[in-house]
Amino acid sequence: MAFQRFILARPAPNPSNSYKRQVPSIACIHKKRVGGNGIRLAEPYKSFLSRGPPQIPHSLTRGNHDASVAHRSTAFSPSTESVSELIGFVRANSPFYRELWAHLPERELDINSLPIVDGDAYWKANSFKENKLVTGSIIDGGIYKTGGTTASPKVAYYTREELHRGTQMLATGMMRGTGLIPGDRVANLFWSGDMYAAFLLLVLTLMELPIPNVHLPISGNSPPANAASSMRDFKATVILSNPSTLLRVADHLVQRGQTLPDMRLILYTGERYHHDLRNLVRSAFPRATVGPLMFSSVDGGLIGLPAHPPVYGGDDDINPTYIVNTPTVVMEIISEDGEVIAEPHRRGRVVITDLMRRLQPVVRYPMGDLAEWIDYGAGTFSVYGRDSKSVKIGPVSMDLSALRQVVAKSLGEKAADGFQLVARQREGASEMLFRLSSCPEDPESAARSLEKNLIELFPSWGRNVDAGNIRPLMVEWVSVQDLQYNERTGKLKPVIDERLPSKR
Repeated sequence: MAFQRFILARPAPNPSNSYKRQVPSIACIHKKRVGGNGIRLAEPYKSFLSRGPPQIPHSLTRGNHDASVAHRSTAFSPSTESVSELIGFVRANSPFYRELWAHLPERELDINSLPIVDGDAYWKANSFKENKLVTGSIIDGGIYKTGGTTASPKVAYYTREELHRGTQMLATGMMRGTGLIPGDRVANLFWSGDMYAAFLLLVLTLMELPIPNVHLPISGNSPPANAASSMRDFKATVILSNPSTLLRVADHLVQRGQTLPDMRLILYTGERYHHDLRNLVRSAFPRATVGPLMFSSVDGGLIGLPAHPPVYGGDDDINPTYIVNTPTVVMEIISEDGEVIAEPHRRGRVVITDLMRRLQPVVRYPMGDLAEWIDYGAGTFSVYGRDSKSVKIGPVSMDLSALRQVVAKSLGEKAADGFQLVARQREGASEMLFRLSSCPEDPESAARSLEKNLIELFPSWGRNVDAGNIRPLMVEWVSVQDLQYNERTGKLKPVIDERLPSKR
């Protein structure tokens, strides 16, 4: 109850000036930089900047503690004026979208009348040279690499104002839906450096957070021993991390018979938190409640926030509920045949439109994730991983989620959490290796079970092995530390393709 009193005692800001009070308006920045320092803005950006900042509705200001009311009243129904303004601006100033929409009439359009973007074409247009996606030159903001697991990360452009507003929205979501309390000591275990945004985003967000907190900027780059030591020495009570980094720190503690009993809350993002992480994490952090931090990406922005604080012993860790970050984001779930899904518990791919971002527009952009509505009217949803991850060995194409099922069926769900696929070319034929961070009592029997279940699910695998087109399945048992992780983000690499030429 003390936490509730602390939050509700804050005076509600005046919705007409709350934005201006927290940060200089974008109009003021424009005037100061063009008039005072003589820096010229790109022409397409001038008209947008001259209009001043969009007003943040009172429902999204810091003093409002009831998130559900705001989201129910605005979810999926952005004003016609805001959508029309966005489409008009993007059409006039982004060559990529202008070409994509060239066949559409000039009259006012709604979001559903626009084509869904092809992801490959989007990123091809967003090149370092001769960029055809952005609406002008960036003179005040940041450039960030996306945090995916691909070898060639993409780049996202944000103005200073867009980044600032994003951190304010995340801070509001953390206040409402994560269970943070005044005085928490927050260990930031996201990876930092090399132009990646996660660590920096949380540094800025914790500074915006209305709840008093102590930031421990440890970073996922630190060895597990150093991270554990810092959290123990400075009595951390909260961890912010992706599951891969959390797994390594928890494994380090458990292997040494150690725990961090002061840890009461773990918030994750960036990867799914699988069921069998529970035992390991609970052994290392016996009093910690685990829940989601956000549903987001650097390219797509802040899409969803936790719908409610996590409950100890509940399923908020493995089956979190998010609420759409309205009115900034319009989120759609699209079926395989292109139908916009509104009914609950029907999965489809996530497509988003960001009404705030102007420098790098995000209009009907496919996130690459699967989700389903829990309550369409309330804007609540669940996420179910990626929508298209596969590997091709010789002529056989296999979905990674199906291969995880093979591992889980053969060795149990826990083994699937430490599963990495390696694709190789050896003696003229393709080879697939399952690298697993666990070793059963009978490795040979386990390997035979994997091969049997693989052929059962993919009969063409067995036929091509018999024909000599591909090599038999290989299995490698390693420790969790011997799996390969992304050097920039700390995420587990699901696929290591050694057939690709090495970069020099």
